[in-house]
This record gives sequence, C-alpha cells and structure tokens, in this order.
Amino acid sequence: MACNCQGATINSCGSCSMDCVNEGDSCGPIGCGTCSSGGGGVTLCFVAGTKVTMADGTEKNIEEIEIGDEVKSWNAVTNEFESNKVTKLISPVHDDMVVLTWEHTSVKSTFDHPFWSVVDNDWASYKPELTKERYEFCNVEQLVVGNKGLFLTDDGVIESELISIEEDMGEVQTYIFELDNNNTFFANGIATHNKGTPGQGPPATPQPSPPKNPFSINPGTGKTPVVYNR
Repeated sequence: MACNCQGATINSCGSCSMDCVNEGDSCGPIGCGTCSSGGGGVTLCFVAGTKVTMADGTEKNIEEIEIGDEVKSWNAVTNEFESNKVTKLISPVHDDMVVLTWEHTSVKSTFDHPFWSVVDNDWASYKPELTKERYEFCNVEQLVVGNKGLFLTDDGVIESELISIEEDMGEVQTYIFELDNNNTFFANGIATHNKGTPGQGPPATPQPSPPKNPFSINPGTGKTPVVYNR
C-alpha cells in the first residue's frame, strides 16, 4: 500500500520513514505509523549513544540533548569553532542506516547524512543523490573508503581517513536536532551537518574552503587553532 505521507517525523514504517507533513498523517498500512508532529521533512539522524561535543568541550549522548543546549559547531566559511544553540529535537525511526568507520572513530547514521570531506572540500554522504534531493544541497560528493573527514581533538581538528562502510538495515530509533546557526556539529568527533530544515543546505554561492595548511594563531585573536594532520 502506498504511503499517505512518505514518512513520519517521529514514527515511521520502513521505507515510508520520510516527509510527514501534517500531524495525524498516516504512513502505509493501518497501524504502520502516524505523525505525532508535522512539517519535519526527511530527517538525517544518528543512533542513541552517539556523542555530541558541547560548546564547553564536554560530550553528551545525542538522545540526551535538550532544547537550549549549546553544541560546538564549525563554521566552514571562517574555519572557526562557534557555539550554536539547539532549537528543536527530532527522533524518527529509520531503517536505512550505515556504519562509517574512520581512522579515529566510527558513527552509525542514515544513508543521506553528510560529513565534511577534506578530499572534496565539500560535504559528502553515502547516498549523495538522496541528500541533494531531500535537503536541496547545491552539491554533495560521494563518500567512499579512503576519503578523509575532520576529527575533533583537544587542539583542533585533524584529518581522519574513512576505513570502511557497512550498511546496517533494520528499524532503529534515531535522533537529530536543529541549531540556530551553522547546522554543523561533531558526532563521535567527526564534523557533520544536520541540514537544518529542507532547503537550507550550504549556500548556493561557493564559499572559501578551509585552509589546507595549519594557520598561526596570534595571542588575543580569539581564533581556535585548527591542525591538519598530513
């Protein structure tokens, strides 16, 4: 049976776990699921236990994040760390998950979740066509083994090579949040994008990429050191 809405912001039913528009909309066969809140759109997410780096440098499980919390965000234009406030919580059920194992960490996210790619100087995901279609990013590259993301350390960020990609199908509760500014944060240390709301991907006009070489920090400038490990 076709979905009356193509998914649910909070509840879901398999491949129909997308784009619930109005509260009470149903998804698929009777009893499969209804939207407990509307307007959410497709939601790229992480599983419970994913560590989110907070503005003060501590970590918090993504399922424990609360509205008003401030997370550490990365401004890809200025290449500086910033503090962004959580404005909305979303917790859909998904069945399209992928485990990405990086050199320094691993994450389990939805197929369409974008991560910063040092190789491409752009966002990249396991299923870029879905990311572009659902969130209207102007460009998303293909995430492949050997690509390099940005991993957060006490001294800044370093390159972290993607070692393996493994699909992990089956319904699972997931979590994501919206932010008041950059729409970027660190999940298990890896720089990622939370897409904000549909249509709010990266700017349509190309912006400067992060520097390829370390830059010097002058005392009193307020800039956060960023270290690229070659």
